[in-house]
Amino acid sequence: VLGLAIAQPGPLALSAGLQSGGVSGLLTFLLTANISLAIFNMIPAFPMDGGRVFRAVLGLFLDYPQATRLAVAVGRVLAVGLGLVGIFTGQFFLALIALFIFTASGQEGQAVAARGLLRNVRAGQALARNTVTLSSDTTVGQAASMATRGSGPEIAVLDPHNRQFLGVVSRGDVAKAVRQDRWYTPMTEIMQPAGIVPRVTPNTTLAEVYDQLTEGSIQVAAVYDGPFFRGLISLDDIGRAFQLLSQRGSASQRPAWETSS
Repeated sequence: VLGLAIAQPGPLALSAGLQSGGVSGLLTFLLTANISLAIFNMIPAFPMDGGRVFRAVLGLFLDYPQATRLAVAVGRVLAVGLGLVGIFTGQFFLALIALFIFTASGQEGQAVAARGLLRNVRAGQALARNTVTLSSDTTVGQAASMATRGSGPEIAVLDPHNRQFLGVVSRGDVAKAVRQDRWYTPMTEIMQPAGIVPRVTPNTTLAEVYDQLTEGSIQVAAVYDGPFFRGLISLDDIGRAFQLLSQRGSASQRPAWETSS
């Protein structure tokens, strides 16, 4: 679609090509459209492939974050130029494409910067203190009063005898069970089993945890120190850690894992 917009071979051009050249006109149109798309895709700006190729070339001389920042800057300059061309030539769809490129380039830069920060923090350091846990024989009615404590979206369900991790239950699942009047239903009937929860170690970086959580269907990971369950870490926990890291340069408050070490 973007390539077609650049080349301007719209429906009228397609109709004219068919009328003037039949099958050969159609083939010419398709060839022109595909060449335009390929050329446009190689513009050195995100999110096109050309932006990633350009970053890879810069990566031969710079580290990954620096290469990304330079590639983003070049892409945004090109987007501004493309937008001006679109405005002054009356091709407003081209201007909208330029706005998309400008915005997407910034998002790519922010994503790489975020990953750089998250690589500096381990899962064990970002674990929430005094987290709420539930016993497997806890009923929905009992859990409803406890689910208001803590801040994470998921609550760990543990074996009452050996404290082994059995699964997770979300606060939303507890609320849904309450609405269904399942007051005496145990946690084992509404929880998600531990087998589907990603497992990480205390030394796993938050960047790696984030990748695992965004690739799966569940937004929480179980932190294990060898065979021992240490707690849960969620996307919310990673978001809070990122906010603290982002503010560290301008605020006097230091993250909890730095002050406690």
